[in-house]
Amino acid sequence: MSNYPPGVTGFEYAIGGATREWEAIAECPHCEWVGYMPHEYHIEIGVRAWCSNPDDPHCIGNREGFEIEPDEPEYDPHIDD
Repeated sequence: MSNYPPGVTGFEYAIGGATREWEAIAECPHCEWVGYMPHEYHIEIGVRAWCSNPDDPHCIGNREGFEIEPDEPEYDPHIDD
């Protein structure tokens, strides 16, 4: 038994979208372009980024993005840069 209302599982965060969004410099592993790219932190998958290469619209169209390994092992996406 849980304290949630009927129909609520407690796992709704998984479909709720990103916990945090920001832009930062990164390198795209697909086209090797370096520049500011949108980043998102998702509880279930970690940090993802999306290529913003203005010269490669096919890479920008890749909406799956790519995983980013945080620079710091104790990365906390809730702390502002």
